Amino acid sequence: MPPLLSSVGQDESNAVKNMIDETGIMSAFRGGPSVREFESRFAEYVGTKYAIATTSGTTALHASVAALDLKPGDEVLVPALTFVSTASVVLQENATVVFVDVGEDYCMDPKDLEAKITPHAKAIIPVHLYGQPADMTSIMNIAKKHDLVVIEDACQSHGAQLGEKKTGSLGDIGCFSFFQTKNMTTGEGGMITTSDDTLYEKLRLMREHGSPSNSSTWYNYATLGFNYNMTEMQGAVGIVQLRKLDSMNAGRIKNARYYDEYLSGLNLTLPLEKKGVTHVRHNYPVLLPKEMAAKRDFFVEALRAEGVPVDVAYPKAMYDTQLFIDRGITGECPHVEDITSRLFTLFTDLSINEDTIKTTRLAIEKVLTFLESEG
Repeated sequence: MPPLLSSVGQDESNAVKNMIDETGIMSAFRGGPSVREFESRFAEYVGTKYAIATTSGTTALHASVAALDLKPGDEVLVPALTFVSTASVVLQENATVVFVDVGEDYCMDPKDLEAKITPHAKAIIPVHLYGQPADMTSIMNIAKKHDLVVIEDACQSHGAQLGEKKTGSLGDIGCFSFFQTKNMTTGEGGMITTSDDTLYEKLRLMREHGSPSNSSTWYNYATLGFNYNMTEMQGAVGIVQLRKLDSMNAGRIKNARYYDEYLSGLNLTLPLEKKGVTHVRHNYPVLLPKEMAAKRDFFVEALRAEGVPVDVAYPKAMYDTQLFIDRGITGECPHVEDITSRLFTLFTDLSINEDTIKTTRLAIEKVLTFLESEG
């Protein structure tokens, strides 16, 4: 299995060294020069008024949910097909998670979303899963109708667009991750984007121990907050990675096109790319035929034995994981249940190339042929 690495190299190393040589500042309350520059450049890139750097995509999401001042019994609607952070941050704020089904694009289904909105609903967290923008036009119309805040989980969609607008600028708040596997990375780290002045001030409070940004001292605490400040080293790397983002996305898109070409004709459901969007192909989800659902785990292990880099993101509906079972949190998302029983995911990062994808095609065909012969 090849190393799954983002394009981090001499440019990033030089940026960190220069930052240390020039300022010697490793971290600073409310962000030092590198973090502030990274925030400014990221906001400009996404198309929002503000960007707020955090320690991870998870803490970006948590700060965003915490800024809403939710009360027990308040409901936040999230897709059942996602990474745990989308939902766990709601639990951290003692609010109620309501799971929503997804459509053929693997993103939140607006029809199921509206059907599950109750008078207790306060917010929606759509996920731009695998790099494809959710149907934000419909979701924002629903949110406006019901007076709900929309937090975009854009942790897998850096640079993705709906029309001419980038994810992270489509809702009230956007949240990004810079974990190692993401389309751009700072190792760990995250970013919150918004154009709302009031939300911006609340989000800053959440990141900075509840200390107001206009205070003459950081020892002034207006509300409960957290320490989610990004380091200067991460900020320096982020500036470089942001400059490379469009070209790195182009590499992922190229790899996805190779998968489209080499996997066509097999008994598989390949991912769709909706019209009017720029899909940045964070990874490449594929579905086995329904009759092979029970053999998915065997299929994945067989591919790994053939040397194919493969994962399952994600193997269960979120409400079928122990975290939510133990809390009595259930869901009714039949499409997610079907998808997660048949799903496997292939990598698109820049360590993958056409030769890797040709080998992947041969291995998949070999294992599919075996399973079909087994009946």
